[in-house]
Formats: sequence, structure tokens, C-alpha cells
Amino acid sequence: FTMCFRLPLVESNPTGWGPTGGVPAENFNNIPYAPFGKADRLGRAADWSATARPSRYQNSGNLSMAFGYTHDGQDDTFQLVDSRPAQRPQHFGPRRHYPTNHRRDSRLKTANQLNAGAQRSVQRELDQARRRNAKRFGKNDRTWGQDRVQQKPREASVDVRADWHVLQQLNFPLLQKLQAPAPCGEDVYVAGCLYPYNRIGEKCTAKNGRRLERMEHISFYNVTTSDDPVIDKLANETDAQIFATDQVLAVLMACPRSVYSWDIVVTKRDGKIYFDKRDGSPVEFLTVNETANETPPNDNSINSCTSLAQEATCINQNISQQLLQRDEANKKEFEGNPFASEEETAAARAYRYRKFELGEGYNFIVRTEVDGTAQDKGVDKYISVRALNEFDSKISSAGDWRTKLDSQKGAVLAAELKNNSSKLARWTAQSILADVGLVKLAFVSRVHPRDPYNHIILNVQSFKPSEMLQQTNLNMDNCWGIIKGFVDLIRKEEDGKFVILKDPNKPLIRLYTVPENAFDQVPEHEEEEDMMED
Repeated sequence: FTMCFRLPLVESNPTGWGPTGGVPAENFNNIPYAPFGKADRLGRAADWSATARPSRYQNSGNLSMAFGYTHDGQDDTFQLVDSRPAQRPQHFGPRRHYPTNHRRDSRLKTANQLNAGAQRSVQRELDQARRRNAKRFGKNDRTWGQDRVQQKPREASVDVRADWHVLQQLNFPLLQKLQAPAPCGEDVYVAGCLYPYNRIGEKCTAKNGRRLERMEHISFYNVTTSDDPVIDKLANETDAQIFATDQVLAVLMACPRSVYSWDIVVTKRDGKIYFDKRDGSPVEFLTVNETANETPPNDNSINSCTSLAQEATCINQNISQQLLQRDEANKKEFEGNPFASEEETAAARAYRYRKFELGEGYNFIVRTEVDGTAQDKGVDKYISVRALNEFDSKISSAGDWRTKLDSQKGAVLAAELKNNSSKLARWTAQSILADVGLVKLAFVSRVHPRDPYNHIILNVQSFKPSEMLQQTNLNMDNCWGIIKGFVDLIRKEEDGKFVILKDPNKPLIRLYTVPENAFDQVPEHEEEEDMMED
């Protein structure tokens, strides 16, 4: 038996790849075809051990996929069930079995049902104790983040209108880097009168205080720079180009510590710059607990930030006149009070108009205020009288002043330096500008926490301005650098009116250019017409 093997017909194409011309095209019907590009990399000519996992030579258009097996999807509903028992966790060490005590469980269940009323009674007592602690210790006794009141966004001190344009935006870290050598001032004009200081305040103690008197018959003046007749006169007689009051300059010098919003109006006229305040502006009032962890609320209560600011301002005005000896023999008189009228009784106060030269054409005329005179080691010195006020001992972080002020004066002062850092920094800057020898710092508290009109003087302490600088950590070179920075920004602009506005919720200050009539009061009939049109 002989087997025959016949070779198939093999077409040879000597000119290239692919079938020859004599092969009919019908032979290639229904044959899978995989597209191939010249840019594709060739891996293997034939891979008999290829798996489903793609290799680095394969791409989205895998050649073998056209020739591979494709499941038709008929068994999609098939699921493999694992009937093996679950693996038990391993235990290390000896295993202990605790039998279940059904009698004890039933007894506890019955006791819980019977003691439901007792549990409600215990919970009621816990709630009462929590309320008592909250009333006694205030918000400091709460757990961190628990029942914490969300701080509401503050409003700006002045409404920013559509025709105001931002010239510059300065953040506090940038302002704290500005430096300029602090100049020495000299008096060019002094007006008003001064009385000697009365030491009755220094004899006061927390247990034996002195009632604060109301000086309702005395008129206090806080005239802005542009309305001061003496500054208008000095602007024509001296070579100074910048004019301001110590109150306005102190706000700018201590602006990196401020939290609340405030605004200062700047006018550039004939190359001269005037720093002014608006009537009723927050610059006129003293803040209370501005830099505390929890600032006073912004509502209509007697302990709101607005009410406390008005109360603190009245306290400082009254105590500056009460701690004086009305002795005509020792009275110091200067030029006449430029703001007083014959029908009014002006507050005993001296206005020192001082000139500061920073060099390079930065000549300032600043109106400073002095409250009285006192002898220090036999030498008469000007003094400045200030007062810190306590409105509620339960809210204060320093505790009750009546119990701690006599024995722990340092702790009370440290707490006030933390809670009123901005206000104390302004007072320090004003004392340096006025060149006073002593700062009399009084501690005043309410007679009753719910009475914001009657107060008692607990103690008065004396500080030198240099000591105040150390206590408040205020750098006068940085203060004058801030002033010089604002002057440089305004000098670049044309004559007009500008507004320096502290953002109410962010640590930054914006400089706006505003129209000339931005703060002109509108007549009442025009306001009524506008309301009718709306």
C-alpha cells in the first residue's frame, strides 16, 4: 500500500507581499481583515502563546483581536456560587467561652424600663448644671467648637458707591514691613488751657472706688483737619505739605492691629494733602474688646460694639476733666481755644500744633491734644488721661476687676493689652505725637453690669510713653513708614478726594478715588423726591 502526498499550489509573488494577479478576488471573501498602519510597531510575526493581557506592543487596535475568539454573550446570566464555608478568624492565645446569662439580661432590661423616669430626672439635673456653668463662666467653659456662634459678616463703615474706583489694595503683612525714621517734632502753635493733675484717682482702690462724674455742662470738640482755622492759617504761613490730627494719624499708624472697619477722607488740593475724618465716623469713637477672641455682638443691646464704643468715649471725656484740680492760680493758659464759643464751657485741654520733618519734602503739621500737667521728680510734664472700662466681669477674660485689680494688676493689664491691642496702640502713638511725659491710665467699671450710665473709678496707673511702647510692642519707625507710604500713593495722583477704607472682614486696606461731592449732604427735599421716583 502506497500513500501519496500532493503538494498544494503555492503562489509565488517575486515582486512583493500579497497574492499574485492571477488569484480571483472571490477567494478572499469572508476572511477577517485587520487594518495596519505604517507607523505601527511590529512585535511578533506569530505569537502562539498570546494571552488576553495587552502587551506594550499592543494598542487599542490590536491585530489579534480580529482573529481571536469572541463570546456571543448567551451565558451572561450564569453566576458561579461559592458553596465553601466562610473562613473563621484566627485567635491567638487560649480561647475563652463566656456563657450567656439570660436571667441577668432580662433583669437589666426590666430595670432599664423601670428606671426610665429616673434617667429623665438625671438628664434634667445635668442640663440645669450645664446652664448654671454657662451663666457663671460664660462662653469660656464650652468645649472647643461646640455651640460656637458663627461670626456674622461686618459691614463697612461707609457705603462704597459705583463711581468709586480702587487705586491700591494693601494687606497688613505688607504694611508691617514699611519703615521710615521717626522724626522729632517741634511746637509751632499752642492753644487752650491746662490744669494740674489731681491725684485722687491714684488713691482709689477696687474696694474703695470713686464715682465717675458726668460732665454734661462741658463741651468737647473734635474738629476735623480741614475745618481747623489754625491749620488753615499754618498751611499758608509754613512750608508744610501734609496736615492731620493725632487721632487720624494714630488710626493709620496702628491700622495693622485693627479689626473693625473705619475710613479716612484724604483731600489733595494745590499739592497739599489733608487727612480728615467724617462726622460720626468710627474714628471718633473708642472700641472695646476689638482684638478679643470673641468680639462684642453687633446688635441693639447695651453690650453691642456700637453701644460700648459710645460708652467708652464718654468715660474718657468725663475722666479727663474729673482728674484735674480746678485751681486758677496754677492754670496754664495759651492762645485762645480756636473752637470754643462764648455761650459754651469748653473742656480744659491744650492743642499743640507740632511740625514733623521726614525729609525729602515730607513736612507734617499735626494737631495734638494734652489733658493736663503733672510733676514728675520736680519737673512739670504734660500728661494724657485715658481710661479702660469693664462692662461685664463674666465676659472679661481677666476676671472681676474688683477682686483682682488690687492684687493682680499685671494680669489685668496683660488681658487688656490682648483684648484692646488696637486701642492701646493708638493711645501710645498719640502720646508720642503729643510729646507728653506721662500717660495716666484709669480702670473704670460699671456700678452694675446692666447700667451703662453710672461708673466707678477703681484705680489709676502712670506710664511713660517709652513704657507704653514696650508694653504694646509698637514700632514708631513702622508707624511713620505706613504714613509715608500712603502719602506717596496720593502724591502720584492728581488733585482730588480719596478714601482710605479698612475692609470690614479682611486684613487689608483699600485706597479709593471718589468724586468731590461724595460726602456732601443731600437736602431733605431732594431725598424725598428720589424716594418718590423710586
